[in-house]
Amino acid sequence: MLTIRVVHHLDPDFERRILSTIHKQMGTIMAAVDDLAKNVEENTSVVQSAVALLGNLKSQLDAAIASGDMSKVQALSDTLGQNDAALGAAIAKNTPVAPSDGDTPAGGTDGAADAGSPESPTA
Repeated sequence: MLTIRVVHHLDPDFERRILSTIHKQMGTIMAAVDDLAKNVEENTSVVQSAVALLGNLKSQLDAAIASGDMSKVQALSDTLGQNDAALGAAIAKNTPVAPSDGDTPAGGTDGAADAGSPESPTA
């Protein structure tokens, strides 16, 4: 019977370098996980604030309608407009723009005008 044994010994310095690299990469990964957890927490807080805002506006609108005072309804409408603008700006600011297919701008081109198109420069 033939027995073949393959024995491989790693250089101790090589092992230390590998372990050091793994340790550094784990630190990077953990920092990314911590950032993600922070973003999720902030997002949850924003969602809860929006839900509270909408609930509060609903009760204010109900009270304004019940009072029959149109100035209260108008004031509530003005407040709603301000809150809508602020919420829209916050959402736009914190929403990353996803690249379109082929990493081209939303227009679907890479920025170069097609020959013969109205956008192409004339000589």
